[in-house]
Amino acid sequence: MSRADALDLALAALVFVSRLPFLSPGAGNDNDAWFLVNAARELAASGRYTTSRFPGYPVQEWLCSLVARAGGGPEAMNAVSALAGAAAVWLFARLLRRLGVRDVALAALAFAFAPAMSVASVSAMDYTLAIAFVLAACNARLAGRPAWTGVWLGLAIGTRLTSLVLVPAVLLLPVLPPTVPRGTSRGFALTLAGLVAAACYFPAWARYGWGFLRFVDPLGTSSSPLDFVTGFLHLDRLPFPPALVLGQATALLWGVAGSVALGLAFVMALARRPGERAAGELPRGVVPAALVAIAAELLLYVRLPHDEGYLLPILPFVVLLSARWATLAWHRVACVAIALSSFLLGVDVDPPKKGIAPETRSSLARSVPLGGHRLWLDPVRGPLAQDHDKRVAAAHLADRVLATFPVPPRHTLLFAGVVCAELTARAPQDRARPWYTDYLSEADLRARVLSGGTVWLLPGARERVITVAGYDPIAAGARPWPFAPR
Repeated sequence: MSRADALDLALAALVFVSRLPFLSPGAGNDNDAWFLVNAARELAASGRYTTSRFPGYPVQEWLCSLVARAGGGPEAMNAVSALAGAAAVWLFARLLRRLGVRDVALAALAFAFAPAMSVASVSAMDYTLAIAFVLAACNARLAGRPAWTGVWLGLAIGTRLTSLVLVPAVLLLPVLPPTVPRGTSRGFALTLAGLVAAACYFPAWARYGWGFLRFVDPLGTSSSPLDFVTGFLHLDRLPFPPALVLGQATALLWGVAGSVALGLAFVMALARRPGERAAGELPRGVVPAALVAIAAELLLYVRLPHDEGYLLPILPFVVLLSARWATLAWHRVACVAIALSSFLLGVDVDPPKKGIAPETRSSLARSVPLGGHRLWLDPVRGPLAQDHDKRVAAAHLADRVLATFPVPPRHTLLFAGVVCAELTARAPQDRARPWYTDYLSEADLRARVLSGGTVWLLPGARERVITVAGYDPIAAGARPWPFAPR
């Protein structure tokens, strides 16, 4: 093993160890993570494929079902994401070395500790696994190995269907050293990627038919593949406030300091003097491939701006462009700022978009009104710690709910909001007689109250109903949850 290989492995191990304190409690603040836990358990118990949510994330679902079969819970499934994230860091370091980029460790740390990457690596989400497969495909393409390029791309698509948009970028990468590959190498890789991806989704098709190709559309249209395509004609209608869409793509993806430093690095690149060193020149063809990847992911994000995690695949490509265009000094500044952004200057809103508000904040935290929310800036609790604080608060709230109702109540219904998926994992209910729910129409809520039932709103549920359903559940007869989390 060379010294460089040993350094890359040590770097990946360091990144993995840094995630360990944040793997608990629970599966994460995104309901999708808890849906994955429930699907993995059902798949482990029955052996029959069950999607966590459409269109399916089969590679991760099967992997986590093996964890569930071995007795692992949500935290063990989080560890799958942490391992995948560490593997992605190792693969990115190898990619940087293949391309001759300077300061490999620093650039890899920026990728590893960009806030969105850190948070995804400690929750049961598919992001880190998909990006690891994409980076493996990039390395295979650069090494002139079309079979492995196709296999890794197929697994990336099988982990997350939207990885399809990165196929052109991967195949645009050059083969190194610069030999002329056979003309069929790209076609062979593409064919193999399609076959592997089809094999991954075959169980979903076998169980759900072509209806498995569904998605949640924030524009409120139907959810077929045709609706997805035609939705690109309405990109002028953002489904969420522009400030949120922009904030996810900047402060939540790169961090506050990281976004500022990265922006300055690219601005200063325009004023770079001839002969001033960059961190890497990059072989011909790499920059167009990176630009294609970034453009495709940004277009997809504007179509479906659900989460900053959707933009995770652009991280390595943006860092590559920074190495190519920015001066060496500004590239280093940007990498350091991005790497520190997981731990400093956390930004959050109350009530938050995901999870529930932390029970406490640091004494240095400050807030300002922002519409119907409050915007919080905490200098000493970065995005990773804030995410953990919200997970702790959600776990405490779920504990209180289960302590209050040790057996399912007969005439009580809880509007659980973002805690609903966690309750489903911890206390599965009879679907014919539910006592907690994520959604209820206004008419059904009023009917429930008129029939003598009590409907409690857990913290954050009121705002969620107003946003998602367009009515105030308190005005319809629901009551705020009166018990403290502990």
